[in-house]
Amino acid sequence: MTEQPYLWEFRARLRRHAFGWRSQPAVQRVKQAVSEVKAVARQDQKTRERWLDRLWAAHEADKIPYVERLADHWGELCISKEVASRWADELLGITRMALSPDPKLHGHFRGTAACLSALYTAERYGEIVDILQLDTIWPYKRWAVRAFAAMGKKAEAIRYAESCRSPWASDHEIDSMCEEILLPSGLIEEAVELASSGPCDPKTLIRAARDFAQKEPGFSVEVGLLALRWLGEGYGYEVTRADVWHAYTHLMGAASSDGRHDETRKRVSEIVGSEAAAGFVKSVLGRELGL
Repeated sequence: MTEQPYLWEFRARLRRHAFGWRSQPAVQRVKQAVSEVKAVARQDQKTRERWLDRLWAAHEADKIPYVERLADHWGELCISKEVASRWADELLGITRMALSPDPKLHGHFRGTAACLSALYTAERYGEIVDILQLDTIWPYKRWAVRAFAAMGKKAEAIRYAESCRSPWASDHEIDSMCEEILLPSGLIEEAVELASSGPCDPKTLIRAARDFAQKEPGFSVEVGLLALRWLGEGYGYEVTRADVWHAYTHLMGAASSDGRHDETRKRVSEIVGSEAAAGFVKSVLGRELGL
């Protein structure tokens, strides 16, 4: 009996010229296609490999780039480390040339994101970091952040993410990645240690102080104090006086809930008092603290 081919639902949704210039519907259809392919691929390896080839052909032929985001999920689509490693090997040579400092080799390669995604699924983290040692764009650099974190080098991951801040990088995405590294369940003490070990984005710490004020007031106090420390040392992108007040109010609210108001206020005074007379944080909180 001849085996009936699988009838893919996403084929009807990814018709040529179906979206015009509307990117959001296209992004949603790509996500649906990824989910369907992954579900079927877990059951049928031959089907997976055949459709990976067809999806790659669609990705390469995509002119407006409707399915550009597909490359970010390439490792997931591979499902297994073995398949991901084979795809990484196939794409790695051109990716290295595309990211080379040699102007004769350097250029855009549509497979770079897919290569990095495949390397990540294949757990070839060191190669990701090695490839991205040279200056490149944030959509690629974020894979190095993930690679550092996956290797257990969380402090390096956060420092690398912070070093990527620029007008061309998404602050929201960098903040979210740092929060994911800093705040996994059950690792509160490690999170504080990581945030203390090197400069962290104060806004990330301020949000953590706010979000944990009720359920983990002790943690909220510590990260709020660290936010003030890094603000005082000049770290942070486009910070304002409001950020200083938010850090202070969140940590003091948590301190009151934890029965540590006076002790915490003294610690705040020590941090702010160590600033120069014209220091940024001192100019905001000096009067409040009697400095």
